[in-house]
Parts: sequence; C-alpha cells; structure tokens
Amino acid sequence: MTPSRDIVVVGAGIVGCAIAYELARRGASVELIDDRGPGMGATQASAGMLAPFNEAPDGGPLLDIAARSLGLFDTFVGRVAHDTGVALNYHRTGTLEIASDADGLSRLERTKTMLDQRGVEAEWLDGASVRDREPALTASVAGGLFIPVHGYIGVGELTRALAAGARRHGARIIEHGRVQRIEARRDEMAVVTDRGALAGDSVVLAAGSWSGQIEIEGVAQRLPVSPVRGQLLQLHWAGNAPSRVIWSERCYAVPWPDHPRAARPGA
Repeated sequence: MTPSRDIVVVGAGIVGCAIAYELARRGASVELIDDRGPGMGATQASAGMLAPFNEAPDGGPLLDIAARSLGLFDTFVGRVAHDTGVALNYHRTGTLEIASDADGLSRLERTKTMLDQRGVEAEWLDGASVRDREPALTASVAGGLFIPVHGYIGVGELTRALAAGARRHGARIIEHGRVQRIEARRDEMAVVTDRGALAGDSVVLAAGSWSGQIEIEGVAQRLPVSPVRGQLLQLHWAGNAPSRVIWSERCYAVPWPDHPRAARPGA
C-alpha cells in the first residue's frame, strides 16, 4: 500500500480535478486516481453550459446549489487561469431559450415567473425580437427568454488546467488505475485498485456515472447510477454565428470560438 495521504480522490473528471486542485491549493496532500486520464470520461462529452435556470426551471435543491455555484465561477475561473497560465474559453454572454408553439411559450412564462420571484434578471422576447437578437434563427420561433447571467466554459481546457494546478500544488495523479473497492483499515481508509491499494485519512468518491461500479465497505447496495450516452455534433459555421447559447425543447447550440483565450470574467 502506498504511503498515506490526507485525501484520496477517486475520479479525474471535472469534479474530481476541481476537488483535488482546491484541496492541494489549501495545503492537503492529495492523490487523484482514474482508470483514464483527466477529463476522459463523461467530462469530455460536456458542452460546458453554465445555465442552472435552464437546466432546472422547476426549482428545488439542485437549482439552489447550481445557482450558488454559478455565482462563484468568475472568481474560480480567474484563479485557475492565473494559477496555471492556461488559456480558458469562458464566456458569460447569457442563454436564449426559445419556443416554437403555445406549450413552449407557456413553459417559458413559468420560468420567467420563477426567475422574477428569485430576483434573477430575465428578458421576455417576442418572435421578432428573438430574430433581431439572433438572425440565424428561423421564422418559426414564437418567442424566447434571455437570461444574461448564464454562460459557458471549455470543460476540457478547464479540467486540464485543474489537473495541472493540482500537480503544481503537490497532488499526485494516477492514470489507468481502476478502483475496485473502498474500505476502512485500522485508522485510515484504503482505496483498492487493480494496481495495489492507496491509503488516506479520507476518500472522496467523484467517479460520476461509474461510482456505482465501486464497492464500498459497509454499504449493502451500490450507488444506483450508471452512464447514459448522449450525442454532440460539432459544426463549422459559415457567416455570423450565434453570440450566446441557444436552448430549445429538443436540443441546444453552444457557439464555441475557434481558439481559446485568457479567461476574463464577464466576457
């Protein structure tokens, strides 16, 4: 078993890398393990939208947590970019959620009411105003809701920066190590892998959709989570591309620039 660390983080996606970076930055000794490289699981399929009020329009605890997280992103991204020197694609240009029929308009009206109650800025647009704002949209768009606080970020770039920052602060990253079991051994925790065991005072399980495949001592049932396949299509745009995330009932579009640049909060 390897020498004990303060914390072993299982899973090197965006969440695991962010946890490892923050813990190492604050002085903890950290080991991060994944059976792939950083960001090579579900993270690499993320479009990077920062849009809690589109993702959870009906409210609830998840929305509260996500909205609070969104409020911390300017400081977080600025610190990571400064600490690592990695150029990050980070844009807070808002989202435009569109509707093409009466049911869709009703749904957007409910979202607008919820945002008004929370004191979140949101602008209601009729069909003509939507097309003025984003000329690439078709005449079938009946209306839209613009939420300025939203944005998007290059998840792959951010994850690589977090991994580099964690290493810079002393974290050890183990790639191609499959975790099989987490158990208690005397006065420490052990993470049993196909390459031996890692020891730590605490373990953070951040394996995402694959967390249910890991046995945890004392837990009779494994976490009821499993991967679900999604689809992303990357297109090269001819002409004036949309300037913000476009969201609809069936899909979304994220206007990625061709090249990353240094992160600038609010850009």
